[in-house]
Amino acid sequence: MQKTKLYEEHLALGAKMSPFAGWDMPLYYKSAMDEHLSVRERAGMFDVSHINVVDITGSDAFAFMQLILANDVSKLNKAGRAMYSCMLNEQGGVIDDLVIYYLGKNYYRVVANASRKTVDLEWLGRCRKSFLEAPSKVGEVPRSRCTSRGMTVPLISKNIDIKVVKDVAIIAVQGPLARDKVHTILPKEQVQLVEGLARFDSVIIDNIFIARTGYTGEDGYEIILSNNNAVSLWRKLLEVGVTPCGLVARDSLRLEAGFCLYGNDLDEKHTPFESSLDWTIPTLEREFIGKDALRKQREQGVKNKLVKLKLCENGVLRRGQKVIVENVGEGIITSGGFAPNLKCSIALARIPVCDCSECLVEVRGEFIKAQITG
Repeated sequence: MQKTKLYEEHLALGAKMSPFAGWDMPLYYKSAMDEHLSVRERAGMFDVSHINVVDITGSDAFAFMQLILANDVSKLNKAGRAMYSCMLNEQGGVIDDLVIYYLGKNYYRVVANASRKTVDLEWLGRCRKSFLEAPSKVGEVPRSRCTSRGMTVPLISKNIDIKVVKDVAIIAVQGPLARDKVHTILPKEQVQLVEGLARFDSVIIDNIFIARTGYTGEDGYEIILSNNNAVSLWRKLLEVGVTPCGLVARDSLRLEAGFCLYGNDLDEKHTPFESSLDWTIPTLEREFIGKDALRKQREQGVKNKLVKLKLCENGVLRRGQKVIVENVGEGIITSGGFAPNLKCSIALARIPVCDCSECLVEVRGEFIKAQITG
């Protein structure tokens, strides 16, 4: 089991540790409920050093990113700008959902799910090989022929360099007071550079990567820095009153915000159209892996969609529970749990496409009414 640089800090704070994606990670410290509310009301911080960070550089980096991502990378028109995108297989299924940062000419940083690291790197390697071998006209992105599984290729070429960023820690500071808390511990000259960042902007200062992004529905920063400096930053944030938070709070926060979790709400069997991520596909006119499958699905009509549920009665919504939409069909909850701010149980569920506002969820053998809220 791998351990982050902050592992001993978590133990010293009394964290309840648990395996997650091959890492020993904090589930909670004293109370997951209090941690959730700290992020919503003040500021909380998460050790997310298990997340996979990959830098993609080289003269063909832009064309390669356009090929492997469903969102349009050309929208990243200034250094430091970020975007969210799915990386698809040729059937349109989601291999992973990513945040991509444009850090300069021919330089992109990809932040991906820890649980998909091996799959992602294998896919990137095979796509790079196919990309470089495919014939293309000047200015035209080559079509992918990445179909065979299990191919082993080197991760470096003369045109595209795919490099895993190692020996770094990632600390996410989130909440309405998060940015102010971070500013209090940074040197004045660094504060001047980060306080003007817009949402989904980033900057590198003295080898510290600071992005105004997050996974909680709150404002804040995600900070990538050397392992050697991680403990110092973590302790400084503690000193200014930032609450340490674990994976339980992170999950309840993202669920309240309606954010998908890979392996629950996203997988290789479902397309972005079936996961309420249509907004990440701005066009089907350019070439990218999975485009043909998405175009066919759009022409034929999408059969299922991902919706938000709110339980109308006592009970807890959990992944795997059956959902019945009267006179329409059955679905299933993909993520569920108690929402501390809403003081009720909520969920994400994949159901048949319809305009219904209510459904029934099977909870312990009984069917309970739930609202379809979005």
